Amino acid sequence: MELNFVMELSAVALLAIGLVVFLGRKLSRAVQKNAPDSDLLAKVTPAGTVLMAVIVAFWVICAVTRVFSPETWLGSSLGSIDGFGAVVVVSIIVAGIAAAVLEKLGIPVAKRGGRGV
Repeated sequence: MELNFVMELSAVALLAIGLVVFLGRKLSRAVQKNAPDSDLLAKVTPAGTVLMAVIVAFWVICAVTRVFSPETWLGSSLGSIDGFGAVVVVSIIVAGIAAAVLEKLGIPVAKRGGRGV
């Protein structure tokens, strides 16, 4: 049963990541076509890709902890709606802080101003 859960979670994660990338590319093309001088255009750098991968890995670890260790404090917290909300809010805040720190260190997470700029 546990292996099935991990396989299903992996499949859902891959589908979600693929959907986000696909919709992001569609949005980028639409903005490029309709407003080429817009500030919405951005190209994700390798550092940004790594940051997104770390966030997804954090979510997967939280989901696995909830299933495999529901009796622990963390597992029981993640099983509630409050724990789920906390994971989402904390991951957004930490990702924003990490992106700002990387930008200050001179490692951009996205290049703004169009494709390939």
